[in-house]
Amino acid sequence: MYYRFAQAKQILQVQGLKFYLNKAKKFYVWSDHNADIKNVIKQYSSDYNIFVDIGANFGKITIDSAKYFSKCICFEPSIENYNKLISNLQNYEISNVSAFNCALGKKRGIGKLFLSPNLPGQNRLHMTHNENWNWQDVEIRTLDDVMEELGIYEKCVIKIDAEGSELSIFEGGQKTLQKDCLIISEFNPMCLSINNSEPSDYVDFLKSLGYSFFDLNGKPTSKKYLNRLCLKGKDKKFVCDDFLIKKI
Repeated sequence: MYYRFAQAKQILQVQGLKFYLNKAKKFYVWSDHNADIKNVIKQYSSDYNIFVDIGANFGKITIDSAKYFSKCICFEPSIENYNKLISNLQNYEISNVSAFNCALGKKRGIGKLFLSPNLPGQNRLHMTHNENWNWQDVEIRTLDDVMEELGIYEKCVIKIDAEGSELSIFEGGQKTLQKDCLIISEFNPMCLSINNSEPSDYVDFLKSLGYSFFDLNGKPTSKKYLNRLCLKGKDKKFVCDDFLIKKI
C-alpha cells in the first residue's frame, strides 16, 4: 500500500498536480497493476494472433492472456523465475506458449543478471555502485533473431517490463517493430538510467519508428508529461508509468 501511494504521490508531483497530493493520500486505494495490463491485452487481442511477454516473471499475465492468441512467446532471464514460469504453464495446461530462459538485447552475447534481494520481478542487467546484488550469467539474444527462428513475421502484441533494458531490447527488435505492433510498456526513468539509457532516448527511438504514446485508457500522452517524466524520474525510485504504444 505504501509503495503504491508513494508512486502515485511522486507521479502527481511530476505532473505538477500538487493540489491533489493530500486528496491522493486520503482516497488512494490499491490498484491491481497486472489487472490493468491484462485488460488492455484483452481489449486489443482480436486484432492480433501473437502475444509476446518480455519479462514474463512467473507468467501471471501470459497465463490469463494466452487464450486470446494462437501463439505466445515468453522471455524470462532468471533461471528461478523461469522454472516457476514453466511449472505454472504446466499446472494450467497451457500449450500454446514458447518460453525462453534468456535476456533480450541489442545483440547476442552473455551478460550478468543482477538479482534483486527484495523482489524477483526487479532483476536487471545493471546495478548502481552502492548495490551489492548477487548475479548469474545469462544468455542475451535479440528479439528479431528469436522471432525469425520461430517463423513469426506478423504484427503482435508486446508486453514489456524489463527493468530499464527496454531500449536495447527494441534496438534488437527493429524488424519486429516495423510491423504494426501494439506495445504495453513499463516506463521507469531511473531503471533506464541505471541501464545506461537516457529515458528520452527510449521515447525518441519508438517515435522514430512511427509509434505514439498513450495511457492505458487510450488517451494520448502529452509531450510535456513525457518530458517531465524523463527529467524528474531519473533520480526518483517511484516515478514510473505504464504506456500503451502504437502506430496511428
